[in-house]
Amino acid sequence: QIRIASQIEEITKQQDQDNDGLTAAQEANLGTSDNNKDSDLDGVIDNQDKHPSGGGSNYKFEINWQHNGQSYSTQFGIAEDRYYLYRDQPRRPHNKEYATYLDPSIQSIAEDITDIARMRNEKCLYCIAIDFVESMIYQYDIDYNGIDDYPKYAIETIVDKKGDCEDTAYLMAAVLKSLNINTVLLLYSDHMAVGVSCSNCEGTYYNYNGEKFYFLETTGNPNSWQIGRAWDKYQYESPRIIEI
Repeated sequence: QIRIASQIEEITKQQDQDNDGLTAAQEANLGTSDNNKDSDLDGVIDNQDKHPSGGGSNYKFEINWQHNGQSYSTQFGIAEDRYYLYRDQPRRPHNKEYATYLDPSIQSIAEDITDIARMRNEKCLYCIAIDFVESMIYQYDIDYNGIDDYPKYAIETIVDKKGDCEDTAYLMAAVLKSLNINTVLLLYSDHMAVGVSCSNCEGTYYNYNGEKFYFLETTGNPNSWQIGRAWDKYQYESPRIIEI
């Protein structure tokens, strides 16, 4: 009976009831729960968390931006561990994973934009969103970390307040998707922009899944770009369309 009890105990230690990649014995050593894959409730599962039992810092950020001559300030917080979860990810080829529209910080920004639209009685949510995104400073990847092509997750671009065309495109796509606006990414030979579903817009667009997605530039100064207005060279190039 002692042997059986010892065997049962050993089996229990090797179990992973919450499927977070950590055994019950490892969870016990970390001070985390084997019944909750995110023991400290910071949005990062225990086996990917730098502080799985809690104790990580909470970063607070403020973005100052303008829309139609009016100044706004958007504040949001992000757990240190969640930021590092993005920052430490390996960089794969450009795809939808960088447009993290389900992230709580992105959702918070979308809520701010919705509140501004309601306050100003504006229906064009993407018009407000583009001014927020274009408040980011343009920075080439080579100047950021010495790598020619280094896509950032949307949260990284916000925290850095800098990024190049694909970084701001991922951020814009994430924000628009959080606003329930159908959006795609437009990947050209040397550029990335966003395509926004619109039924009454004009200018450059692409048909995709029965919808018209209009070109939207995400770099430049606020109020400097309009939906449907594309750089001349991209009016004649068919981009790879990446669905979000």
